[in-house]
Amino acid sequence: MYHYLLKYVFPGPWTGVIGLACLYWAVLGCTPQKEEKHLATDFSIQVLVDSAFNSGKPKEALAVYDSVYAELDSPSLEDRLDRYIFLGAEYYRRTGEFLKALESLDSALYLLDSETLRMRYRSRYIAVNFAKGDRLLDMGKYPESYESFYEAMEAAKKDANPCALSDYNYRLGMVSYRQEKYEDAITHFSASLVGQDFCGTTFAEFAKKQELMNNIAISFGKLKQLDSALVYSNRALDYIEREGPKYPYKKVYNHSAQAVIYGNQSDYYAQLGRYAKAESLLLKSIVINSQPGYDKADGYISLLKLGMLYQQTRQPAKTYEVLKRLDASPGLMEIPQAEEKLYKLKSDYFFSVKKMDSAYVYLKRYQSVLTASDSLAHKLILADLDEEFRILRQKQENRELVQAIELKKIWLYLSFAMLAMTLAILLLLWRHWRLSTNNLRSLENLNKQITVQNMKYEQTLADLNRSSKEKDRILKVVAHDLRSPIGAIASISSILLDEVNFNKDQRKLVTMIKELTWQSMDMVRDVLGNRNGQKGQDLKTEKMDLRELAFACVRQITFKAEAKKQRLFLHAEEDIFMEGDKEKLGRVLINILINAIKFSPVGKDIHVFLVLEGSEVVIKIQDEGIGIPKELHEQVFVDNGSAKRTGTNGEKSYGIGLPFSKNVVEGHQGKIWFESEEEHGTTFYISLPLQQSATTHSAKEPSTV
Repeated sequence: MYHYLLKYVFPGPWTGVIGLACLYWAVLGCTPQKEEKHLATDFSIQVLVDSAFNSGKPKEALAVYDSVYAELDSPSLEDRLDRYIFLGAEYYRRTGEFLKALESLDSALYLLDSETLRMRYRSRYIAVNFAKGDRLLDMGKYPESYESFYEAMEAAKKDANPCALSDYNYRLGMVSYRQEKYEDAITHFSASLVGQDFCGTTFAEFAKKQELMNNIAISFGKLKQLDSALVYSNRALDYIEREGPKYPYKKVYNHSAQAVIYGNQSDYYAQLGRYAKAESLLLKSIVINSQPGYDKADGYISLLKLGMLYQQTRQPAKTYEVLKRLDASPGLMEIPQAEEKLYKLKSDYFFSVKKMDSAYVYLKRYQSVLTASDSLAHKLILADLDEEFRILRQKQENRELVQAIELKKIWLYLSFAMLAMTLAILLLLWRHWRLSTNNLRSLENLNKQITVQNMKYEQTLADLNRSSKEKDRILKVVAHDLRSPIGAIASISSILLDEVNFNKDQRKLVTMIKELTWQSMDMVRDVLGNRNGQKGQDLKTEKMDLRELAFACVRQITFKAEAKKQRLFLHAEEDIFMEGDKEKLGRVLINILINAIKFSPVGKDIHVFLVLEGSEVVIKIQDEGIGIPKELHEQVFVDNGSAKRTGTNGEKSYGIGLPFSKNVVEGHQGKIWFESEEEHGTTFYISLPLQQSATTHSAKEPSTV
């Protein structure tokens, strides 16, 4: 699967056939591959594709490649790059669709759109640029082709890869040959041959080495240095003979390569006048490449050369037989320059046999084709490759200079920005320091004020403590003084009940007086105990009927409700027995009922509900009073008097009953809470367990009652 770049692409005398070009597979092998093997390096596929190309069936070669590509589950970036290189460097070149070839190669460059990817796949990037330069040369777009070659060269230099530079020298040799600068071509081809020693021992390197030897031979032939040309062509044959068996799967290639060299050697022997030797070499070349699967195109070219040799040695009959074979050769006219050579051969033949009409027809065709090819060749010959590269290098340096200037501008702007930020930071630090100094001075002043204020608070607290102790002393004296008259009232009420025969209502009132006086005596004892340093009193739990206790409490304060024309209702359908301190729970109920009476308008109703809920009893006391303002909700159970306010008829409030009630309820392992809405009444809830745990409980009482 090889081609002859100078033979088919570069115009020139047909005797200037120049070696074998780098295979498509060698495009990727021209620099050592550090990546894993992929589709393009699978030699089993190479053999099939080579065979199809050599048989003049490029579409079959593409079908083979695409069928294998389609079987890849997820083509890697390497596989995609290799496919584009295959299309641009080989398939579309074979079919002459150079624009499509450029599209494929540009697609490969698009995939390598970052410097990171170009560095990672450096060998493929170089190969794509070389192939793109080749196609642009094919199209006669020489300045553009030089740019691609220059890009490949710069990448090869960055990679410091002598193998890539060898491929670059190969291209320079090709261009120098087309410019008819044969000595320069020999120099570049020789440098490329030396560089191939760094490219490994793959088949691609083997193919490239024999091609370079053959190219050097052809260049010497152009300089009429025929001995040197034969030396290098024989070196190429010896190299194929010696190294070719290492690649048994490339037997067809090796034989075809030998056939090409035989055809080239025939030129040298013909120039030396050894026509028989030239004829035998051409016949040998034709026999090899006329076989199925071999290089049919080279076989046709050798056949053309054989016809020209017969014409030169005045053997018209043999020339005629060759022309008949050429006319029966399918695909001949698709080979670059074959058309030109065929018309020249036919023109010369018909002139020699005196058929002037036919001779002039083919001469005219030959001149028409030659004019077009000479025009392209003339453009290339006039081009100065060194000057073109110098200009490209200058442009590259200019771009780098512009980039450097832009980078300097960016750094300058950043420096200004950093300077501005530094100044701003310094300004902020200065302001912060000044504010801190002012704040510190303010804090020192505040600290002095706080110190003075604390001294005042300490003095006030000491005064309060003295006042509290004085209050406690007075309260203790009052409680002590009250105990004697209250005790006397209790004794007198007991005597009256025992000795006086009261009616039912009278007895009821006297009994109530007795109970209330004894309750007052208990309160006095509690006050005296609290003032003596006892923060709480132990609960005197006993089995009791809560319904009876609630009834008694309601009965005791009925007179207060009647004074405001209010009604008290007790809702308890059954007796409820529980453990608790009967006296303290009675005071809790009375406190809440007195508050309900105090803060309810004249004529309203107050309801007391006793409800059993499992192992607990819930007491609900509901009034139709003025409610508790929201701002006092948090202060209701606080023992500081902050929740006290005046009743609906001007009754005074001291704010100590509910804190006392909360302590008693919590001492019974219960809970107390309320729901209230201004002008819509208040409902207090007391939840108590029916049985007390074994833990000793105490009810903390407020400082005053």
